[in-house]
Amino acid sequence: MSGEERNLESLIKQPRETLDVEIKDWLNLNKKEHQADLVKAILALANHGGGYIIIGFKEIEEGYKKTEPKKEIKSLYNQDRINGVVERYADPQIHVECYQIKEHPVIVVPGGHKVPIRCVRDGPNRKHVNMNAYYIRRPGPASEKPQTGKEWAELIRRCTLADKEILLEQMRALISTDFENSLEVDDKSSNEEWVKRGQKRFEYRVKESFDDLSNSPFSEGYWRAGYTIVPEISDLTLVELKKRIYKCEGNETGWPIGLLIGGNNTHPYNKTIETWLAEDDYADPGSCDFWKADPNGKFIMFRGYQEDSASWEKNEIGEAFDFIIPIWRIGELLLHAKRFVEEFADINVSLEISVKWTGLNDRYLTSSRPRYLSPNKKSYQNDVTSNIVIENISTIDTNLPELVKKLTTPLYEVFNFFQVPHKTIVKELNNMRGLK
Repeated sequence: MSGEERNLESLIKQPRETLDVEIKDWLNLNKKEHQADLVKAILALANHGGGYIIIGFKEIEEGYKKTEPKKEIKSLYNQDRINGVVERYADPQIHVECYQIKEHPVIVVPGGHKVPIRCVRDGPNRKHVNMNAYYIRRPGPASEKPQTGKEWAELIRRCTLADKEILLEQMRALISTDFENSLEVDDKSSNEEWVKRGQKRFEYRVKESFDDLSNSPFSEGYWRAGYTIVPEISDLTLVELKKRIYKCEGNETGWPIGLLIGGNNTHPYNKTIETWLAEDDYADPGSCDFWKADPNGKFIMFRGYQEDSASWEKNEIGEAFDFIIPIWRIGELLLHAKRFVEEFADINVSLEISVKWTGLNDRYLTSSRPRYLSPNKKSYQNDVTSNIVIENISTIDTNLPELVKKLTTPLYEVFNFFQVPHKTIVKELNNMRGLK
């Protein structure tokens, strides 16, 4: 199973609809009306910035129930056929990917388009989609036409951000000096106490659930990331924080940072919100998250390594460390922090960030991507921590590769002085954001 398929598998463990995920029962793709129904979701997600369509679940009062189709209907869900349907409706053309995950088709819709994707024909009886219409993901969630000026502006903004990627490399060269001046090593961080408290709470929850770290999904190591908005925000209730923090979830990877599943997994604790997934169906190291959010503008999370999952290919648990994964995870972390600031604070605040990796001793750098050779460099050090302060939060989008490099350089150096080429970081972050 590939890394992408592992991420997608996490989506169907407990399916739920979000702005990035749409769930549908089996559609008969031989019927034009059902084709139009699927295309509407694909167009909306493409204009949203990308996302996923999960097939084979029916909504019931308690959530979603798995359904079984006829064999002839299941056989219709292949990538070429779906793209053939999309080709008849979309302008400009887009290419989706389709994976079979535990007998469920999961359609991956790319984002990062430089112009809005338009529907070029009506569905049968003008149902589901209309010629020359545009579709987006709206709160509900639902796939619908934009209904307000703000929604149109957001759609145009996404396309503008995608288009500007062409200019970013030139801009980075011009502003690199200013950027370095705005980025400081965090020696005396007000984030330090928040991280210490988060670590203590994490260790308590591990002991409570598994008796000891060695019996837990984190036994071979984990990574921790915490950030604090400076100055602190105020006047935010836990109810309001929980209601709005789901907007900080991204669609960069299949298992978002700060994932809100609900139920007994999320609850208030000591004037914070915390989520604990390292039990029941979430005991896999790559998805056993513990995270906390503070209404004063603080966030911290803990997660095991995907490389320690039983399904990880060709590696012994506790021995591999994929050098591509931290690029995606730290990129996702920084974008989550930016969304957190935009949701709860003034964009002119600064951000203190601390990241720690544990369980590195005797691991070897590898790569699950065929296009990269495995560095096969060994670590003789168990833990490493990286801290920075971002003085201007608005620089995150423009300088994402430089920020990721700053935060991950101490990590890679412990693997016998390994350095990730800058172009690799840029390429992987573009892939993560759908800017291929």
